[in-house]
Amino acid sequence: QNTNLPPTCQDGCWPKAFLPTIFLWAGSQQSLWNIHDDMLLEAIQHVFKAIYPEVEYTPTLQGSV
Repeated sequence: QNTNLPPTCQDGCWPKAFLPTIFLWAGSQQSLWNIHDDMLLEAIQHVFKAIYPEVEYTPTLQGSV
């Protein structure tokens, strides 16, 4: 568990759904090692909302997600 995550995210979806989805997205980018922060943040926000639609939280660059 990652105690920095919102309490509702302390479930199996984080390591089994959220992280693999972000990894797949990153791997599909033209340059895996050169992804701009704003592009990554947008992807994280979309994936977070898809996996945790009931959580009222918006990932930010300074946040724990």
